Amino acid sequence: MEPIAQPGPPPPAAPAPRRRVWPWLVGCLLLLALGVAAVFLLVLPLARLSTSTTSATLPTAAVTAEAVEPTAVEPTAAATLTTPPDTATSPAGETATDEPTIVATITPLATLVGVVITPTFAFGPDDNFIQNGDFDDDWVNGWTREGGEDSPGTVEVRPLTDAPDDSALHMAQSGAGVLHLAQRVVLAFPVESLVFRARVRLDGAAGGGRSALILRYEDADGAPLGASVWHDDSAAATALWGRGPLPDEDAPVVARALDDGWQAVELALGAELADALPDVDPVAVRQITISLALLGEDGCAPTACATTLEASQLSLTAEMP
Repeated sequence: MEPIAQPGPPPPAAPAPRRRVWPWLVGCLLLLALGVAAVFLLVLPLARLSTSTTSATLPTAAVTAEAVEPTAVEPTAAATLTTPPDTATSPAGETATDEPTIVATITPLATLVGVVITPTFAFGPDDNFIQNGDFDDDWVNGWTREGGEDSPGTVEVRPLTDAPDDSALHMAQSGAGVLHLAQRVVLAFPVESLVFRARVRLDGAAGGGRSALILRYEDADGAPLGASVWHDDSAAATALWGRGPLPDEDAPVVARALDDGWQAVELALGAELADALPDVDPVAVRQITISLALLGEDGCAPTACATTLEASQLSLTAEMP
């Protein structure tokens, strides 16, 4: 028998191929470069926006500072504004600028020449043209006592009996003479747009004493054009027309008698002039005098003809179209 051949040792394994590292390094560097570029593209616009916002707010801050503490500056030869850029005129006459010019210094209002500032006037039911019409202050604020302080009667401000938080004017007189408070209002609006309101209590005496609330319509010189009158109902007639603030009986006048106790008065002056006083030209009415008056005839004894007047919440407002 032939001897059995023994298997020999296995052949040595082939060496493993070496991995190349440099492609991975190149890829990492590319990713890092892309990340840096992305961050740069995001941060740069935000930085520009923050810079432009800060620059835009600087003029506003300057304007606010000067508005809080205005300083009158005398005009000088040196210009405070930068030289305007070159302009081009379009065929329509409009002027266009290529680029806006940054103003280095805001010129105070006092240095501007030829600028007309138009005042704003009150308009609406909450803006009262009558000063101290609710008598929250003493009556001497806004009202004049005609005839002097030595005229007969008393004038004072008291709390309202039915509304202690509100005030009312109280006037009282006995005997002959006139006690008269007045206030003149120069109109800032056409008379047709005005509405007059008041709360009054008028008490007279049948023997010759009257109390009255009067609106006298006047021209620019103060000459009377007509009147609206509210008086007490103590007598159907009176000999006091034409005395004191009461107009002549034959003048353009509308007279209304009020019942005893507190009464609310509301009058649209446009309708009053159009319907009840057509002879009064509304365009000519430039002033209105409001009068609160107590009158006693000459024949009244010192303790006779007692009259009183109370008034509150007087207002003259521009409301009508």
